[in-house]
Amino acid sequence: MNRKFATRIKSAALFLVAAILFTPLHHALGWWDCGHHVVASIAYDKLSPVDRETFLELLTHHPRYAEDFSIPDTIQDDKLATGRWLFGVAAYWPDVARKHPTWSRPKWHYQLGATLTIGRPNEVKVPNTPPPLPSQATLSEQELHIEQAVILCRKVLTNIALPKSERAIALCWLMHLYGDAHQPCHAGSLYTAETFPEGDRGANSIRIKDAMSVHAIWDSQLGRKTDPDSIRKRTLAVASDPGLMLFALRKTRSSHPKAWLQESRELAKRYVYPVEILAFLPSAKKDDRGNVELPTLSKNYYDNAARISRQQAAVAGTRLHHALRNIALRYNVKPGDLKKLTLPPR
Repeated sequence: MNRKFATRIKSAALFLVAAILFTPLHHALGWWDCGHHVVASIAYDKLSPVDRETFLELLTHHPRYAEDFSIPDTIQDDKLATGRWLFGVAAYWPDVARKHPTWSRPKWHYQLGATLTIGRPNEVKVPNTPPPLPSQATLSEQELHIEQAVILCRKVLTNIALPKSERAIALCWLMHLYGDAHQPCHAGSLYTAETFPEGDRGANSIRIKDAMSVHAIWDSQLGRKTDPDSIRKRTLAVASDPGLMLFALRKTRSSHPKAWLQESRELAKRYVYPVEILAFLPSAKKDDRGNVELPTLSKNYYDNAARISRQQAAVAGTRLHHALRNIALRYNVKPGDLKKLTLPPR
């Protein structure tokens, strides 16, 4: 490699890193791509072969299918693995869509509001709870948050009169949002009178010395490698735990995203914002971007983050399977039988 070309590569890499570090997102990317693959894989493995084919066929109508849904060479000849991979790509696609203004919906990835508030009400600026989904909302609506967006995507997916291209986009978002809703940092923010009167952006503003933000720590718990073999191992580590999957099955009784977000907030209060973090905040200094830096977190913190993340992946994947199974029924039964179906409440 000549020196001029190497310099250009280095400059491009530095530009990419800077773009990632300084892009003013309210929340980061949710579970990293491996995490979204894991949630989608749990749902995929529970679906019947007919239901899998129903959704895989729908995905082929996605307007960016040719560009964004490539399959690794290592699994090209494995139909089951290929389908599982495409489900994972679909679940991660809304993060890929951030690069495309036409498809990007930054606010859909998180729920507006407070997970934890410290201080008198007049000392913090907690935003109002998002209203119910507007009756005329479409996939082009930017001003939605997780709860509203989940309900919209269910509505679009169950309307078989809509173009398949729209339903394919809604399918990607639905799978993605089931993951985001179960990542505790996406359910709300920390508001403190002294340090974060306008919120900590879902723990993105709390950084750990010589490490990443607290939000990113949680994002990374379901894995960092995105090859099919690594994702499969991560998925099986969750799906092969009978106690965990029984717990997740019991959770399918709750089908409204409002309930999931409340669960995530309760988990965040206990595990994202334990005493070892809250104790440092009053004396912590902000940098010019509004972030604070804390000392290294304890091993117990990371152990809890890993355990809760596996639990949430199991619940999200099982709930997603339940929703997809009910949606597939609308596609695979005769029109006269539709009135017999029961879908999750909106």
